[in-house]
Amino acid sequence: MAPKTLIKEVQAIELEILLEVDRICREYEIPYFLDSGTLLGAVRHKGFIPWDDDIDIGMLRSDYERFLSIANRELGSEYFLQTYRTDGAPIMFAKVRKKGTTFVEFRLRNIPMEHGLFIDVFPYDFLPQEGDVWQHIKACADMYQKFQYRLIPDRALRPDGSLTWYPKAILRRMVHWAHFYISPEEIEIGRAHV
Repeated sequence: MAPKTLIKEVQAIELEILLEVDRICREYEIPYFLDSGTLLGAVRHKGFIPWDDDIDIGMLRSDYERFLSIANRELGSEYFLQTYRTDGAPIMFAKVRKKGTTFVEFRLRNIPMEHGLFIDVFPYDFLPQEGDVWQHIKACADMYQKFQYRLIPDRALRPDGSLTWYPKAILRRMVHWAHFYISPEEIEIGRAHV
């Protein structure tokens, strides 16, 4: 199958997922917005960026939490709402996946989780009104990095044959095992206090 044909099939399935999410959001009056390349594609291309293979949407945190509580029971049976809590996926946001499809991200290839085509659903939080905003952002980034190190043992990039790739892969495994003293739940709870 030609890559151009494949990307169009991926985009069609992702659009189907988005329409299901949109149905739920309309029914329960949950506001959301297109995000990142999805927004750029909608404005500049009146649809997808031709080579883009994902859909991103965002919600304010309170709307996101409400969506999670409703979508679990309202999504059609051919969809799966994925968070760390649903199947241990190493993500700090939600994905809505299409069951019966496969899209395996290289860094997640060895993780037992749902691997169907998906759209990303990102929560948006407000920055604190007081205190050092950059310190807050750094604390959030550090927390996310710990979460990733704890749950993903492998490097994100495919082996490229370079002499540095393999030592970095071994180092990544060591860092992964060093983070086993931190439970993912602790990191997630830490988010509420950042």
